[in-house]
Amino acid sequence: MELDYQTKYVEYRLKSEDILQIKVFTTTVAEFNWFAQAQVQLEGGGDPLLSGFTIDDQGNIELPVIGNVKINGLTINEAQKKISSLLQQGGLESPKVVIKILSFQYTVLGEINNPGVFNNYTGKINILEALAQAGDFTDFADRKNIKIVRYENNIARVLYVNVLDRDILSNPYFYIQPNDHVIVDPLKAVNGRTSQQNIAISVSLLASIASIALLVDRLLNE
Repeated sequence: MELDYQTKYVEYRLKSEDILQIKVFTTTVAEFNWFAQAQVQLEGGGDPLLSGFTIDDQGNIELPVIGNVKINGLTINEAQKKISSLLQQGGLESPKVVIKILSFQYTVLGEINNPGVFNNYTGKINILEALAQAGDFTDFADRKNIKIVRYENNIARVLYVNVLDRDILSNPYFYIQPNDHVIVDPLKAVNGRTSQQNIAISVSLLASIASIALLVDRLLNE
């Protein structure tokens, strides 16, 4: 039996505070490749996050010689084409632009073996890959109600994904986005058992306190 599913990948659109690595390949000889020379000065062998291009509050990045370029709201492919066109106008021959999001981070928390903050440099990662990076589920994980907290325009949206669903590949939230928080809750049965254990402990503790109080009272009255 063979089943085919159409994945619903929604391309990420760049926004303010994204940090980008921009590499340019051109047939222009090195001595006249002003972009490459500026990149060497920017990088200086340091942290790529510090030497990357940050999209400012107005949605711009500042490129050498060209100046501010507005790329907020563009997909990576659209931004590459726009910058390539501007570089060509600036004198570079047949420039090919490759952009990666250096600040693509996501967080996985809850009933997972290795929770934490993770980086992704491919620009495309799905929920299954993200969970695998975090060490996969614990035995008590609720696989049917995985929450994705996504921040859009200063609003936190809570999205739900069932990874046991046979149509998971067609889920519009199958692919995660930068700064997503993936939360794996425990099964309700685990929560119920924990509550029962807490109640039992509380009852036992109260019984012990009552016994001690009776003993003290008896000793005082003898």
